[in-house]
Amino acid sequence: MTRLSQLAMALAVGAFMLSPVVGVTSADAAKMTKEEKAAAKQKKADCKAKSKETKGILARRKAYKECMAA
Repeated sequence: MTRLSQLAMALAVGAFMLSPVVGVTSADAAKMTKEEKAAAKQKKADCKAKSKETKGILARRKAYKECMAA
């Protein structure tokens, strides 16, 4: 193995081994309360309605993404 591939392999194995130690998993991060889910659903609906007012598919997509990021 080349030195670069050895380094890449070591980093990948290290990240894999340390991920459970850190404790944050995607399943833990995805847990939301009912209120948070309702608020997110309402924001999504508001952003969709706001983006439909713009002309052009690319402009709509940009408006939706900007609204959701805010």
